[in-house]
Amino acid sequence: MMEDLASMPAPEAKAGAWPSRHGAERAAWARDAVWTGGALLSLALASGCSLTVDPMRPQCKQNSDCEGVYGSGQALCQDNYCIPTTCKTTADCGGNAICNTATESCVAPEQATCRDDSNCVNYEGNPVCKDDGLCGSECTVDSECTGNDSPTYGCYAGKCEDQLWGCVDGPDGRRIEGETAGFSIPILNEITREAIKGLRLRVCDLAHYDESCTKQVGQATYDESMKLATVVGLQPDSPRWRLAIDPPETPGGAMLVPIDYHTERPIREVQERRPEISFVDVELVRRLNVNNGTSVADPRKASVLARMFNCQGTPAEGVSFKLADTPRPPMDSFGFYLGDEGLPDAFETATDRSGRFSQVNIDHTQTYTIEAYVGTKLVSNFRFRPLPGRLTYVDMYPRRRGR
Repeated sequence: MMEDLASMPAPEAKAGAWPSRHGAERAAWARDAVWTGGALLSLALASGCSLTVDPMRPQCKQNSDCEGVYGSGQALCQDNYCIPTTCKTTADCGGNAICNTATESCVAPEQATCRDDSNCVNYEGNPVCKDDGLCGSECTVDSECTGNDSPTYGCYAGKCEDQLWGCVDGPDGRRIEGETAGFSIPILNEITREAIKGLRLRVCDLAHYDESCTKQVGQATYDESMKLATVVGLQPDSPRWRLAIDPPETPGGAMLVPIDYHTERPIREVQERRPEISFVDVELVRRLNVNNGTSVADPRKASVLARMFNCQGTPAEGVSFKLADTPRPPMDSFGFYLGDEGLPDAFETATDRSGRFSQVNIDHTQTYTIEAYVGTKLVSNFRFRPLPGRLTYVDMYPRRRGR
């Protein structure tokens, strides 16, 4: 068969190297491709050399051959293939070329020079500055990344790293913006998703120092039309504050559990935007029974709800929580994980994508530390003093040096 292909007469040369989309020309191009492929294969076999042909790349003899496919000035003819000069990703570039996403241009590997990894951020798929001073990749699959016990450590776009928890114990790069700090946070009813009319807000010292919330350390307002609370006047980077949120007493209506809101990460911005928090009905708490039918949540006792965020600032999935062993919670205290709809799940052992965990019936005379783990790695902790009949609501972040 090879002899037959090799003995076929060569086709007439055609203008341009890429076929028209019309039937007759496509058929002619296909015949030409069969002859060319067979002849080249025969030559390769006869000479004992290997030949690599990329059927996905248009072939060419000169730059003008590529204009019909990519447009004028959008590709170059290199090694008889049309190589794009513009790109969005490295996959758009041919051969070993790399896409510089800043200029959207394909460059040769030897042009991607560097002194450190920061010089490689725009070379898509080649984020690491190698020993030869060129940007490259250190992995293609997770199994090539070793030496780290984090379950989320793996290969991300050519670099071994932990994008979800790699910032733990690293520096906090946020800057203090002004002489005072503040934040805004949506507050609404968990069930109805509506604003809470008559909501009372106070910004005061921690419960350990100011249980009755009389020492004001900032100011807070609530816009019912926007369902939004705004806090101003905080001392930047200070952990010494809590937002006491008290729903109105409505005789004959739903009673909502009061909240003391904290954030483990100190506020540094003049007006930081916080994720929403929501109130639940006291009756729902009374009916909560997720500990094998032996314990019931008592709204008169203290409780805590922790919401964990990862290094990317999104609610963290796969985090397990516990209260530190000392002091031990009361016998009727129990913990559970909350789903997207705020419903408890007695069988979960870690957070879902909402990142929330709650422990109820805890002793308000004690000070506790709540700990968050990813696998066996402690990623965050928060020390608090709960108050009876109130929910301590804390947003937790990966722990950083200096706080």
